[in-house]
Amino acid sequence: MFRKKITQLLRYISDVRSKDHYNDNNLDKYKSLNTYLKLYTNCNEKEKLLTNTEICFSPAIKFGSTLEEVKKDNPLEHTISENTKDCTILFYKIKEGRYKFRLELHFFKNKLVFFKYIYRSSRGKETILNLFAKKYLKSEKHGLPDFSKITLTDGLRNHIEIDNAVFLTVDYFTFKYGFFDYLKSMRNDQIQKIKSNDSEEALLLKRI
Repeated sequence: MFRKKITQLLRYISDVRSKDHYNDNNLDKYKSLNTYLKLYTNCNEKEKLLTNTEICFSPAIKFGSTLEEVKKDNPLEHTISENTKDCTILFYKIKEGRYKFRLELHFFKNKLVFFKYIYRSSRGKETILNLFAKKYLKSEKHGLPDFSKITLTDGLRNHIEIDNAVFLTVDYFTFKYGFFDYLKSMRNDQIQKIKSNDSEEALLLKRI
């Protein structure tokens, strides 16, 4: 009996560490706003494939929805993190039938501006990609497009990018609600700081 309890405790600790490790890894990459900026920049460089289907999280939850609205619509166990002063992230684990997903929802100034699904299994990826083509491209007979080279775009400036290189990851994002402008201003501030530091170093080199 004692051994069984110890085993259960060790499993629990292992699960907690695993969850913490997952969340820490995800948060680390978002500490730099360049992660977001790279996505937006790559989007501008790719071929746009127009969809007549509105890109949104659900009929009730769309880009611009508040954190409270999303949590109320999805009363599932989640982890919440303040990424920066103006950015908050919700992490979920979701199971639909035999498919398990990681879900991230990112809010800028309490408005949903970005969300991501991560499917870590190699089984069933082709089925999921076919469903994307069916939903957004109404395409069932002409085969799958090369998602690595395109960005799905609707008429509201909302976008989807799909990466199938390792895990199947699907990024949904919008250019509205000021997030992209915020990213650009932060990047410009960083560039100015680098230039300022370079100028200071150049002056010091002359002096020493």
